[in-house]
Amino acid sequence: MLMRLQLPVYFGTRGNPNSAIAPPMGNYGTINNKGVEIALNTINMNGAFKWSTDFQISFNKNKLVALQGTDASALEGYGQWNDVISRSVIGGPLYDFYGYIADGVYTSREDIESHLWGTDFENGFDRTRTVFVGDIKYRDLNGDGKIDTDDRTSIGSPLPKFVYGLNNTFSYKGFDLTVFINGSYGNKIFNNLKRQLTGMGYWTNQLKIATEFAQLIPIDANKEYPFVDAYGRDIKNWFDDIDNVTIANPNTKMSRAGQSIPYNNSQTSTRYIEDGSYLRIKNIVFGYTLPKNMIKKVQLENVRLNVNIQNLYTFTKYSGYDPEVGINPQDANNFTFGFDSGRYPAPRLISFGVNLTF
Repeated sequence: MLMRLQLPVYFGTRGNPNSAIAPPMGNYGTINNKGVEIALNTINMNGAFKWSTDFQISFNKNKLVALQGTDASALEGYGQWNDVISRSVIGGPLYDFYGYIADGVYTSREDIESHLWGTDFENGFDRTRTVFVGDIKYRDLNGDGKIDTDDRTSIGSPLPKFVYGLNNTFSYKGFDLTVFINGSYGNKIFNNLKRQLTGMGYWTNQLKIATEFAQLIPIDANKEYPFVDAYGRDIKNWFDDIDNVTIANPNTKMSRAGQSIPYNNSQTSTRYIEDGSYLRIKNIVFGYTLPKNMIKKVQLENVRLNVNIQNLYTFTKYSGYDPEVGINPQDANNFTFGFDSGRYPAPRLISFGVNLTF
């Protein structure tokens, strides 16, 4: 496996290629690929009306077997800057996304205290300083009663279970039609553009889904303010009172709104992992060849008119621009796959042509 050497963070070789130092290249990794490729070519009709089909499908599984020249047990892939997005562990597949499992939002103080995040709450909960009701709740995987980096895990693979292509060719008298479709199944995509456009950032446009943010409401609307809490703080409004606030829409997957929230609700997590399976009508060519008796008077051997449509339509559940993402160019070491920061979509092209043979 020809790759860049995975060095410790203090060497400055990880993260965004605009700021990272390029580590040496070499055969530092060993991978194993096993799979099956099947191709089927058929002639379905062969009379005046002709129809032939070419079908290909590929299944592949890979495994990182070993790493040489380093004491690392995994390859870390980075997102847009220096955040770890993927982790390829020895003995496991390449490019697995790595992060937290999101479990909705905090709905009460008790909910927060059973899934503690951070330490700044020792002087009381504050909606501009600490984790608060309406923030994203992550799963405590190791059961220690707190959320930290030890609770990160594999959250999906960007590698498809299989990829396929199907090409059908039809012809009748002077008409011909070719339709090619392709796609993949079973791969995940990290929608980083969605993370950027749902983070409630100041001066940043937001997607429509951001309107589903966690809506804070008072538990007791008649409670009188201001009052001094147990920490000696002057609480003036119900939305600052951790004991008198809950969520009107507890099933939402969006965090509370606010331009100054200290605990990042945009952690790498399952919130941004989406199904990347797709089926694309990749190419359609429709042509007509004029009869010989129509063109012989103008001393032409052959005249063919055609229209070509590329990327006509893509069937997918993915909410981003284009599910065909590939390697992340913003990762200096290229250990991240399926990371979408708003990749420019494949354009739909319609072209017309005339082929003349003299």
